[in-house]
Amino acid sequence: MSGARYLPGVLVVVTGLFLAVQAWSAYGAARSEVIPPEVSVDPASDALQAARAADAGLAAATEPGRDPLHAKPVPRRSTPTRRAEPKPIRIVPPTLSMLLVDTVNPVIQIVVDGQRSGSLKVGDSFRGWTVDVIMSNAAMVSKDNKSYRISLN
Repeated sequence: MSGARYLPGVLVVVTGLFLAVQAWSAYGAARSEVIPPEVSVDPASDALQAARAADAGLAAATEPGRDPLHAKPVPRRSTPTRRAEPKPIRIVPPTLSMLLVDTVNPVIQIVVDGQRSGSLKVGDSFRGWTVDVIMSNAAMVSKDNKSYRISLN
């Protein structure tokens, strides 16, 4: 019974060897029919020659001592560059569109960048502009610690 256990493995090996011999002989027969025996073709030497030619071209095109597969390093400047100073932003004061003055509760209305405020009293703010003083014909508004006098046109 122990011989029956190894029989399938032996048959697989023998069959494999038989097929390998058949394939090798078929390859030899096909090669002798296609290529005459006086012509010697060595595909390995042709590929080797092509690889050497490509390598020589790459070596001639690169700088000596530099890896052609990595980017060329960018030299750094030793002196710091001086940045241009930003231009000061010109503040355009708002326009006064309404002025209602009485002795108890004066009110103004201003226009900033095309947007009209509601009624503003002293101390009120609109879009960063604060009302400081309301006079009979003008008002004082401030932004960024700078005061501007605006009047009706």
